[in-house]
Amino acid sequence: MHRVNQLGKFLSNRIFLHLYFWGSFLLLFFFSIPAEELPPDYVSFLLIILLFSAFISYLNMYVLMKRFLGRHQFVLYFLSLVTALIITAFGLTSLLKYLYHNQTTVLQNIVNLSTFVIITSALKMYRSGIQRQLAEKELTAKQFQAELQLLRAQINPHFLFNTLNNLYSLTLEKSDFAPATVVKLSELMRYMLETSRHEESALHAEINFIRNYLTLEKLRLNSRATIDFEVVGEPQHKTIASLLFIPFIENAFKHGINATVGDAFLYSQLRIEENELFFFIENSISTKLVEENSGTGLENVRRRLHLLYPDRHQLTIENMGTKFVVNLQLSLL
Repeated sequence: MHRVNQLGKFLSNRIFLHLYFWGSFLLLFFFSIPAEELPPDYVSFLLIILLFSAFISYLNMYVLMKRFLGRHQFVLYFLSLVTALIITAFGLTSLLKYLYHNQTTVLQNIVNLSTFVIITSALKMYRSGIQRQLAEKELTAKQFQAELQLLRAQINPHFLFNTLNNLYSLTLEKSDFAPATVVKLSELMRYMLETSRHEESALHAEINFIRNYLTLEKLRLNSRATIDFEVVGEPQHKTIASLLFIPFIENAFKHGINATVGDAFLYSQLRIEENELFFFIENSISTKLVEENSGTGLENVRRRLHLLYPDRHQLTIENMGTKFVVNLQLSLL
């Protein structure tokens, strides 16, 4: 029923536009032709001219242009249009001469009809260009959403895999923290299921998610690493792309702390200044780590930043030999 209503609205709008166009030209004809040149029955006279003008215009727009220009057959289009103009002009001239003894020549009517053809063709091409641009924008938007959904879909399995590995390590060690880890894991997964329905999440909810994840890692690592996360500023009433920061933190553990022999550390700060957000993280790394941007997680987050915050973010990632440093600045709307 909704589609029927939409179709009816679309058709009524198109009909209105066409009636408005031809009605405007009818009035233009009426006021532009001197009164002494108009026959007594000038209404039917103008309607005949209008009907012939509409005929050649619609024939051109919906038959000739579609059949020949759409296939880039320009010579055939030109020949067909000229032939149609001559035949239509001849018919119009003959009818006006027979009914009203009008002395307008075939050549004059060809020129007059050509004016309508040029104007309507220009409007048709302009409208087609607008429709093509809208279609391209719609396609781009769909591709944009599809890519974002794919990137977000890659986050969940990656995160779950890492977290289950943590739980597996604790169960192997028969750690007393295993039950608490299961509880934290269920909280994290519940949040991820909720955010999977939305592109953005409340900033304070993302912060709680990070804290829960870090608590989970602390339980696993016990006292083997120093982990600190600080929030500066007021996160309330602000939103951020869902699970935007977690790839950086996962990367810090997977390619940094887990591979570090001896004292390991992770320090992170999230600072909010009005509509500017600054995320900083540094973590110890193994001397064997030579690649600056480890893991697919960082590539995913780079792409998400590019799609969601174009020209509104700055990201720097540095490998300083003994530590890995990430600085992210975002401009929030």
